[in-house]
Amino acid sequence: MHPLSLLIKPVSATCNMNCDYCFYHDVSSCRETALHTIMPDTVLEQLIKKACSFATGSCTFAFQGGEPTLAGLDFFRKAVQLVHTYAPRNLQIHFALQTNGYSVNRELLELFKKNNFLLGISLDGTEEIHNLHRKNHYGQGTFSSVQKTLSAIRQLHIDYNILSVVTDTSAERIQEIYTFFKKQKFDFLQFIPCLPPLPKKGTNISAPFPLSPEAYGEFLVKLFDLWYSDFFSGSPLSIRQFDNYLLMLLGQPPEACDMGGRCSVQYVIESDGSVYPCDFFCLDEYTLGNVCRDDFETFDKNRDRLGFIEESMQQMPRCKTCPYFVLCRGGCKRHRLMATQSAHDFTQNYFCQSFYRFFEECGDKLLDVASAIQKKRKNL
Repeated sequence: MHPLSLLIKPVSATCNMNCDYCFYHDVSSCRETALHTIMPDTVLEQLIKKACSFATGSCTFAFQGGEPTLAGLDFFRKAVQLVHTYAPRNLQIHFALQTNGYSVNRELLELFKKNNFLLGISLDGTEEIHNLHRKNHYGQGTFSSVQKTLSAIRQLHIDYNILSVVTDTSAERIQEIYTFFKKQKFDFLQFIPCLPPLPKKGTNISAPFPLSPEAYGEFLVKLFDLWYSDFFSGSPLSIRQFDNYLLMLLGQPPEACDMGGRCSVQYVIESDGSVYPCDFFCLDEYTLGNVCRDDFETFDKNRDRLGFIEESMQQMPRCKTCPYFVLCRGGCKRHRLMATQSAHDFTQNYFCQSFYRFFEECGDKLLDVASAIQKKRKNL
C-alpha cells in the first residue's frame, strides 16, 4: 500500500477536436477493440472503491482523454460523490484534469472549482500556431474557444497550467510563443515533444516525424535562454522540464516520470475498466487487468510479470559514458522506441542529440540557477 495516482480515461480516445498529432488516438487505434463509450457508473464505483482502499497517505484522480469533459457533468458529480463516500478520513484526495478547453461549460468548471481540481489546458501558442494542428472536426481552428474557457477559469480562480505540444513549426517560433505566454500571464508551462505514430505490427514507420532532433535541440536552447534571462531578472516562469533538472541538481528526485531513468508505477484506467502501466502503452499486450474483477495487487504483479519497469531501465552503451547521463538518464521509454518496429526493441533516445546540445550549451547556466536557489535558501 502506498500513495496512489490514477490516470483515468472516462471517454477513452473520444474527442470533440481533431488534432492531427494526437498520440492517444493513435494508441487506441492499435488495440483490437476500440472503445467509444463513457465509463459506466459500475466501473467508476469499483475503481474508486478499490483505489481508496489500496492507497495510503494520498490518492490522486487525474482525468484525461481524448477529451474527458465529454463524460459530462453528472459523471464528475458521481465521481466526486463516490470519492467522498469511500475515502477514509486520513486519505488526502487530489483531483486533476487535462482538457483541450474547446467546449467546457460553466457548471462543470464550477464543480472543478468547488472540488479543487487542478486543470491542464492544451494551448500550443498564438492563434496562428495553435490552429495549425488543433482543429475541430470541421477543420476550423479552436484558439478562440480555448481562450473563452481560459477566461472563465480565471474568473473562477481555478488553478491551471498550460500544456504545449512542440512541433518543427512551433520549435522555430518559440520566442514568439514564450512572449505570448508571458503576456497572457501563464505561470506554469509544460512543453512536450510531438510523437510520431506507433509502428503497426509487421510494418515500418512511414509517417513523417513531426519534430526533428535538430529542431528540438534548437528549441530547448532558445527556450532556456529566455527562461534564464527572466530568472535572473526576478520574473521566471515555471517550466516543468527545467524545474525537474533543478530538482536533480539540488539533490532531489525528479517528479516527471520521463526524467527518472526508469518508468514509474502508474495505473491508466480505460473507460471499460481495463488497466495499463502507461499512457503511451495502453495496448492489448500491456493490459494489467480490469478494475471490475482485479485488485491493485494483481495489477502490480502483472506489471512485474511483463517486466515493464525493468525493460525501461535498458540503456545503450553510449549512455553509460555520457557526461550528461546524470541528468538525462536515457529519457522516456517511448522516445527510445520511435525508430523501431517493435514495442520491445529499444534504441538510443530519438532526441539524444537534442539533449546533448542542450546540456553542452546550457549546462553551466543551469548550474548557475541551481546555485542561486541554494544560496537563497541558505539566507532564509
